[in-house]
Order: sequence, then structure tokens, then C-alpha cells
Amino acid sequence: MPRNERPLWIRQELKRTEESKLNNMEKLHAETFWDFKGEEYSDNKFLMATPYPVAAILVMYLWFVLRFGPQFMKDRQPYNLKSWLLFYNAAQVIISVSLFALGSRYLWKYGLWHSTCYCERDGLREQLLDGSHYYFLTKVVELTDTICFVLRKRQRQVTFLHVYHHSIMVMATWAIVKYSRTDNTVFLGVINCLVHVIMYAYYGLSVFPELHRFLWWKKYITQMQLVQFSLMFLHIVVSHMVSECRPAYFLLASVCFNTVLFMYLFGDFYVKSYVKKYTNMSIVNAGKKIGANIASKNGIKYIVDQHRYFG
Repeated sequence: MPRNERPLWIRQELKRTEESKLNNMEKLHAETFWDFKGEEYSDNKFLMATPYPVAAILVMYLWFVLRFGPQFMKDRQPYNLKSWLLFYNAAQVIISVSLFALGSRYLWKYGLWHSTCYCERDGLREQLLDGSHYYFLTKVVELTDTICFVLRKRQRQVTFLHVYHHSIMVMATWAIVKYSRTDNTVFLGVINCLVHVIMYAYYGLSVFPELHRFLWWKKYITQMQLVQFSLMFLHIVVSHMVSECRPAYFLLASVCFNTVLFMYLFGDFYVKSYVKKYTNMSIVNAGKKIGANIASKNGIKYIVDQHRYFG
């Protein structure tokens, strides 16, 4: 529907939302660092008034997982966190399913690319506004993943990819909820929640050693993550091109940069963990078979020669 043929209230709402976005972006750049102001909705939410609590959490997180934690665990036995991990992963699955269902309902009703931005009159949109804040909080809670690695003395899993991914997701989701809750971010959250349902289900099942032989599908989780980042990149770019509820430029640039970076980092991890690993195993196995065949043939030849000599 052409913009000038829409009902008056929709045009007024669209204009108000666009003005609000512009005002917020102007505030972000024009006001001092000490006076962060988003919309009233976000400012009243837990951890949303200023960036300082979140910054403090991230500083403590990095200090613990990179410095204090490894030193603390150096001469200690790994902690047995089986009960905690079972509860934590089950909770993550339930939360991810709930957020996925909420976001999917919204996408089913309004589509992937929207003609208008948020409308506070719609009950589903109000739920989605709360859901976006809950989604941010899950990213804060997910910092626990790395802490568990440290306490279980699995420091090799505390990689740059892992730490950067968790840290940037906290910062990015905070900024989106605070300044740029455009409809285009819904798809990003929905597809991420879908991946997390499967990922945390895998982690939960891996707590039980007797189930490890059934968890052959771990590499497909990484493949899903690569597909996820590709779809995120495609969606945010197309949204900027065709949607009238376009993402802010800083959001567009941030999503594009990080999705490309994650595709590279996760792709590199996948190649090193699965492609090269299995290629090397195949080479080793092939070498063993060739060696066994040679030994077998030499053994037969030796026996025949001995029989001829002594016979």
C-alpha cells in the first residue's frame, strides 16, 4: 500500500516512530557520555538506565575468565558441575523456546520486512518489547558458559571466538533494546533462539557420559550457526533496502561487520575441528592399512621363502 493511502493513525504512528528514532540517535551522538537517554520503556528496565552496570559485568567477566579464574584453578581439581549444568541447560532451552515462539508469532503476523515500525496499541508488540529485554538478559546469563569452562578446567575452550562472541552479544543487545528496537531485529533474535534450543539441548545431554555415543551431531550445530549468520547478514541488508522500518545505520554496520567476522571465525573453527581433523584421520588410517597390507604380504613372502629354503 502506498504510504499516502494508509490510514491516518498508521501514518501518524510511523512519523512519530521515525522522529523518535532520529531523536534518540541525535541524543546518542550529541549528549554527553554521562547522560544516556533511550525511550522511557527501556530506561525503566533492569540494567537499562545506563551502560555502566553492563560494562562492570563485562569487565568482571573478562577478568575472571582470562586472569583470576585460571590462576585460581591452577592447583585445584575441576569442579563437578553436573547438577548445575543440567539445570542451566534445561532452563536455557525453555527460555529459548519461549522467546522463539513469541518472535515467530510476530513474524507470522507481520512478515519478515515491515511497512511500519512498532505500534504500542498492539498487545503482541508490547509483549515483544518485553521479550527483547528478556533476550538481552539471557545474553548476560550466557556469560556463565565461560565461567563453567574455567571452573571445570577446560581453559582450551576459552578461545577468542568464544569470549568475543559472548561479550559482543551483551553489548549489542543492550544497545538495540536501548536505542534501536526496530522490527528488523526480531528475525535476528528468532533465528538465534532456534539455534540455542538445539545447542543447549546438546550441552544438556552431554552431561551424561552414557549418552555421548548418541551425540554424533555436534558438528551440525556449527553448520547451523554458519547458516544463522549468513541469514542474519542477508536479512539486515535486504531490510535496509526494502523495508520502510529500516534499521539504524549503526545497527546495520554492526550486524554486517559481526556476522561476517563470525562467519570467518566459526568457519575457521569448523575447518580445524572437523574438516582437517577427519582428513588427517583418513590419512593416518590409510597409512595404517597400507602398512598392514605390506606387512601381510611380506609375512606371506617370508613364510613361503622359509618353506622353500628348509623344505
